[in-house]
Amino acid sequence: MTAKQQFIKVGEVASNKQAETELPAVLFPQSRKQTALISPAPLVLAQGISSYLGNYDNLCTEQIISAAMPNLLFANNPEYQSLLGVLSQVGDTQALQANKEQLNKNLLRVFSLLPERQTTDDGFGLWSGLDGNDAFLTAYVAHFLIEAQEHGVKLPAAWITPNGLFNKAVSALERLSRPDSSDDLPMLRQRAYATYLLARLGTST
Repeated sequence: MTAKQQFIKVGEVASNKQAETELPAVLFPQSRKQTALISPAPLVLAQGISSYLGNYDNLCTEQIISAAMPNLLFANNPEYQSLLGVLSQVGDTQALQANKEQLNKNLLRVFSLLPERQTTDDGFGLWSGLDGNDAFLTAYVAHFLIEAQEHGVKLPAAWITPNGLFNKAVSALERLSRPDSSDDLPMLRQRAYATYLLARLGTST
C-alpha cells in the first residue's frame, strides 16, 4: 500500500489573464482529491498547509502539535475567517464551524496523547515519555500550550496544577534556558527559544 501523499503548488495569475498548470504528480483519478484556490491574500496558503498537517499519517509529538497549531492560530483571525468562507464555497458560518470542529478534533488528540509523551524530567519525547528529552519538542509543546491559553482554549484542569503537565513544561523550559559552557549553536538556538517563551509568560531568566 502506498502512503498518503499531498502536493501543494503555488503560483500567480496576472490580472485579467488565464493560467494553466500541470498536476505536481501523476495519480489515479479515482483515488485522488485535487483543489485549486485563488486569492489576493497569502493566507490562502493556510488552507493547503492545514489540510496537509491535519491528514498526515504520523502521530509523533511534533506532528500532533503541528496539526493543531494552524487552526488554533487562525481561529480568531478576522482576515482568515472571511477568507475561509470564500475558499470553502459554503459561506462564512459553515466554514467557521468546520474550522472550529477541526480545531476541537486536533485539540482532543493533543489532550489524549500529550501526557504520555512527557518524560520524568518534565520535557517531552518524540513518541513516549520513555524517550529522552528533546529540547526542540519541549519548547514547541510549551509554545503550543501558551498559544492555546492566549487563544482562549481551556486546558485540562489537571495540567495547570502545581505538578501538572503545563507547569512541569514551564519548569523544563526554565532548565532549558540556562546556558552551559558546552553548548553548540543549535543548542543555543533552543535555549533562546525557551527564553522567548518564558518571557511571554512573564518569567525572567
